[in-house]
Amino acid sequence: MAKPIYDEIKGNMEDFLKKKEELCGQRGVKCEAIVRMGHPVNTILELVKEKAVDLIVLGSHGRGRLVGTVLGSVSYGVVHKAQNISVLVVR
Repeated sequence: MAKPIYDEIKGNMEDFLKKKEELCGQRGVKCEAIVRMGHPVNTILELVKEKAVDLIVLGSHGRGRLVGTVLGSVSYGVVHKAQNISVLVVR
């Protein structure tokens, strides 16, 4: 039986993130990669409440403020809804 696409995508992402965790470890940076499904902003902020997080690091596509406002932006949402935690947005 074929593996459901969700399981395949999740497995690929977990493999990718495992390599990034190892790279961080080699450089003395503590990190934990977690794969979850759901609305990105809400899921990130829920996770922050569960874990002892020092910093949220997010990527941005750099499409500009207008597109972010019209289409919605995970980075914009997290920056404006995160309370008592620093957020670093990397282009």
